[in-house]
Amino acid sequence: MRNFLKWIGILLLVLVGLFIFIPNLFLRVPKPVRSGNLTLPALEKAVTVYFDEYAVPHIYAENEHDLFYATGYIMASERLFQMDITNRAIQGRLAEMNAGLVNADKYLRTWGFHHIGKQMVVAIDTESRQLVQWTCDGINAYIDAHKDNLPLEFRLLGHQPLYWDPSITCGFARFMGEDLNTAWGKELAVNRLLEIFDEQMARDLFPALSPENAPIALSSLESGALVEAIGDVQREINAVLGNFTGLRASNNWTVSGTRTDNLPLLANDMHLGYSQPPVWYELHMVGGRFNVRGVAFPGVPAIMSGHNEHIAWGTTNVEADDTDFYLEKVNPDDSSTYLYQGRWEPFEVREEVIQVRDAEPVTFQVRETVHGVIINDFHHVARLSDQPIAMRWSGQDNSDEVTAFLELNRATNWNEFSAAAAHFAVPGQNMIYADRAGNIGWRPFLRVPIRKGASSLRVLPGASGEYDWEGYVPFEEMPYLYNPPQGHVATANHQSITEDFPYYVTHYWVHPYRIRRIVEMLEAQDEHSMETLMAIQNDVLSVRARDLLPVLLAANEQPAGDEDNLQSMNDALEILRQWDYVMDAESPAATIFANWVKHLTEAIYKDEMDQAGDKVYEHFLSAGFVAKSLAHLLTREDSPWFDDVRSGDVETREDIIRRALETTVGDLTEGLGPKASKWTWGRLHTLTHSHILVGDGAVVKFLNWWLGLNVGPFPMSGSGYTVSAVDYSSSEPFISRSGPSQRSIIDLSNLDNSRMVLPTGQSGHPFDRHYNDQAEPFNAGEYRRVDFSREAVEHNAYSTLILQP
Repeated sequence: MRNFLKWIGILLLVLVGLFIFIPNLFLRVPKPVRSGNLTLPALEKAVTVYFDEYAVPHIYAENEHDLFYATGYIMASERLFQMDITNRAIQGRLAEMNAGLVNADKYLRTWGFHHIGKQMVVAIDTESRQLVQWTCDGINAYIDAHKDNLPLEFRLLGHQPLYWDPSITCGFARFMGEDLNTAWGKELAVNRLLEIFDEQMARDLFPALSPENAPIALSSLESGALVEAIGDVQREINAVLGNFTGLRASNNWTVSGTRTDNLPLLANDMHLGYSQPPVWYELHMVGGRFNVRGVAFPGVPAIMSGHNEHIAWGTTNVEADDTDFYLEKVNPDDSSTYLYQGRWEPFEVREEVIQVRDAEPVTFQVRETVHGVIINDFHHVARLSDQPIAMRWSGQDNSDEVTAFLELNRATNWNEFSAAAAHFAVPGQNMIYADRAGNIGWRPFLRVPIRKGASSLRVLPGASGEYDWEGYVPFEEMPYLYNPPQGHVATANHQSITEDFPYYVTHYWVHPYRIRRIVEMLEAQDEHSMETLMAIQNDVLSVRARDLLPVLLAANEQPAGDEDNLQSMNDALEILRQWDYVMDAESPAATIFANWVKHLTEAIYKDEMDQAGDKVYEHFLSAGFVAKSLAHLLTREDSPWFDDVRSGDVETREDIIRRALETTVGDLTEGLGPKASKWTWGRLHTLTHSHILVGDGAVVKFLNWWLGLNVGPFPMSGSGYTVSAVDYSSSEPFISRSGPSQRSIIDLSNLDNSRMVLPTGQSGHPFDRHYNDQAEPFNAGEYRRVDFSREAVEHNAYSTLILQP
């Protein structure tokens, strides 16, 4: 027995060694250097970097070469693996890391981010190209210095980081253009649904369709296979990029000094897919013509949302429809040509060679027509159709987003802010403005196509050229607001460009639930402060619930159901009748409402869609029109969508609403227990910031358990329709995948009084204390005070790093 216990003890010691000593040897990785002295021979003069208590760098250089070089180096020291994944996605080189991602690389190369980025580098402003090159030099210097001592993820995956060059930075703008593209996927899904349902049923699905933009009749396109293929490959990419895509939403607003105690306040929270590390890297750059702070994409040397000494800005997605799809006609006698305006034109062909880890390279061709790339060729399912579809996208044309943001970063007034907007095309952004002279405003940073034909959601015929674009709306004709009389400007992906604008912009404006609540709170009091704006950013009152719940309750004045759950239904209804519409994590009413809407949506749409074909309902959810369609349908009692075609009876709106409640109560009772008062929202609505290594599969789950790569889960308040928009997928309720990627409030009266918080932390190194040190304040709706003046920066510095030439 003693020998047995002895061997058990030895085994335990071995296990301790495996999980403690071996990781300390194998996973001994470089830590960011945030203090002391470091020699970088390429610098011209010394650079001082002050880090605050959350590892935000304030970089002070005596010239712009050193500023941008040091910025690249510091970014790489904190986020190299995240940057490498982005680099690989832009180039379509993910399969070099994982052989299962060949289709993902084909998809990415079909979009051609790197191909377009190379063209943009030649066309952009020379000075901008030089600043970007210096940043890339700094990134590459870090890579060279750490080739033999790379961060954890490189060791686990066994690959080396790629170098950076300006084509990657330019390609990043197009990469974000795809991520925020409203038509891609959606328009093809809409086309699929319009193939199936008659005009009246289609208009109930898509209320934005009006007679003047009626669908263009085409022969059946059978686009279901293409929509399915797009969904498959985007899921693959999301698994690698850490769900970079997600809720395409954001909030921004600014309040004039006439409604504060001095100068304007400006608030911004941009909504993107959650990942770990987070999307944004916060920094402060000082040198030459630059003194700017805010958040940047790691690897991109420009502040996307923030301020300098003179102005502040914040951004939301316009939801612009900058993409059309064209059905091309192939020559039956020569498949290398297609018909355009009476002539057989040759496809332009770009051959792509994909290097595959531990396998032979894969070669495929990207075909293009006058309209753009053919999108059928990237996936075996998509290729089932012999009707090629070309994508016309604003991002195919040269523009200069790099110069736009660099000029914005050093702008001093409204005119210079507006001049920066003239360079910008993709992805279209609502940019709000405030300055220290007391002015506020809004401009869309956007290039709007001029279309010949109807603003259709259908795939268009390409052969005649009838529906080709006629260029872009001149910048001088674009709308803007400057010092509006109400004393505030706000956008939330709603219809920010009014109906009197003579050009089609989009059908993809989101339902105005969030903007209604923002404006309601802005107008609720005459004077605003930092505290009131923080309260608005964290508000989780659901205007959607306030709109829809009275209709739902009216249908259930006398609830029906079997005796076993009738009491539970009455309990649920009573909780809802007393509800204040706040989607708090502790609220059972929020749980009941969210589940009721989920089951109601299924009960209305799914029966017809399931009979129409596989995954049709899934395509409808992916099209992004659910909120508008449901709000529209509930105002109608006679829509054919309310009838359950499977039942043999003719159901009414009230029948379907009651049936959905019964299903909801049954599900919640089974899943959360019999007491409705215990059905708190945070039990279902949770958020985990998943490390980009950690997705499905036993290996990555083990790595997370062993190394603690994920951050969370956390119970969350809110929904995709509250101002604090912590969204969840309709196909995966109620797990949060996207939401505010940062929160910032800028005080133009005192820039040292501004506030900021990230969802997790600055560092991309899992064992660094700044990996997740902002998660708790972020989830609690709290903020950090951020410094801007050098006096405050030096006084509050947690550590100082001197970069020596």
